[in-house]
Amino acid sequence: MASIESAMIQKSLAVARGEIERAGEPMIEREERTLLLQKLMAEIAAQSTGLEDDELEAAYHEQPEWELEVRHIVLLSERWQPQSEREETRARAQALLERIRAGEDFVTLAAEHSEEPGADRRGGLINPGREGTWVQEFWEAASALDVGEVSDVVETEYGYHVIRLEARRPVPFGEVRHRVLGRLVDLVTAVGRAEAWADEQASLLR
Repeated sequence: MASIESAMIQKSLAVARGEIERAGEPMIEREERTLLLQKLMAEIAAQSTGLEDDELEAAYHEQPEWELEVRHIVLLSERWQPQSEREETRARAQALLERIRAGEDFVTLAAEHSEEPGADRRGGLINPGREGTWVQEFWEAASALDVGEVSDVVETEYGYHVIRLEARRPVPFGEVRHRVLGRLVDLVTAVGRAEAWADEQASLLR
């Protein structure tokens, strides 16, 4: 009990001194070591089963990960705001969508109406995103579009969006190889293969 209280006191002091990021470093380091160990075990299992990179890449191309480039118009309205205000904001977003569907230029409307800082300069264009870089509702809506297609009004924690997909590119295999390997190599199998490999190396050393 004393050790728990001591840990809580140390955490409180770290927060008070503005050291919370450093206080979290040991946990982050443990997570990184765990991830590296999982990658190593998967690599050993792949080698022992003869799983080659060309097989991995072929499997990846059957189910690639995507990087999307989009423009959007966002009208800010956080979920804690009164329902009447949110409904009014959604109605304004819907009106903009109808103007786009009637043929008005998306870039011009984004520059004039989007409430994201810098949207006026970029015409609503944002940095390319991959799954996990945007909030889930935004990602799912953008992923469902064909290039050039415009979404319905999309609600997120930030407000209401109208999204146009500008480009869809597969993420290079080399950047996601470890995740592909993780999909193809069962972790239980990987642990067994890694243990066998370790025993073999220990025998060689002996």
